[in-house]
Amino acid sequence: MQQRIILGSVTFFWLVMNILLWRWEYTDQRPGQEVEAASVWQKILRSPDLAYLDIYKKNRWRRPLGSFRWSSEIVDTDFINTTSGATLDGMIRKATGYSIEISNGYLDLPELPRIRYKLQLDFDANIKWKTLRIDFRQVPVIATVSSTATNNTAEFNIDTGEQVTTRIVPFADLRQPSKVAALSVELFTGSKQAAPWVEYLLQGLNPAAQLNYSADLEWKARYDWLPQVSSRIRVYRLEANLSGSKLLTIYVSRVGEILRIELPNEIVIRNRNFYN
Repeated sequence: MQQRIILGSVTFFWLVMNILLWRWEYTDQRPGQEVEAASVWQKILRSPDLAYLDIYKKNRWRRPLGSFRWSSEIVDTDFINTTSGATLDGMIRKATGYSIEISNGYLDLPELPRIRYKLQLDFDANIKWKTLRIDFRQVPVIATVSSTATNNTAEFNIDTGEQVTTRIVPFADLRQPSKVAALSVELFTGSKQAAPWVEYLLQGLNPAAQLNYSADLEWKARYDWLPQVSSRIRVYRLEANLSGSKLLTIYVSRVGEILRIELPNEIVIRNRNFYN
């Protein structure tokens, strides 16, 4: 009799857990349902996984245009005993900020020399960006862009191997294509290696259009399925308007790994472990 009660209790527990899991999987988190964007970004910034991402032109999956490695890190402080001032190992650690790093990056566009790059982006505890640094290298040219949120400026430093040029530019000027074009020509004057990239940039700029970007984007998040994969994978879908109708979309796994990014001009970035 006792064995039957135990078996019945285990069976009942198993049924209840399966019903709850089914509800969680198919009812409470149905595709299209909104979720707090900040909580998704928390998962991204706390994710322990490295993501290896390849860059493609949409529907041209045979050869990537480039790739990079994405990683994130929590910047935290140890719990401090205010009486003794000693660090207590194993106690709760408080996050004071986050950091995103893009490394081992390269762009290999047709008829243009390969360029390598890396990026470091730091946030405070409220996920507001603090500092940004991007390094580009196309031997012998080394270009660095750095910025601090409180300054509302960007610093450009170009080392062509023969001379070093530094310019500090207000964010407002970076919204004007004519000033971006003039800055590009000024910085890379005399560099034969960088000339093709400057020409490529100038071709893509419309002097009459205003670049209405914002450093702090307004994000919206929903539950969704990961597109263009053989199996159904539940993800978060983050979206933000870059400028006008230009949309930035990021698909994120349930543990915060970047799986897919869709950019304007039909640029798609895909996680190598899920798209192969």
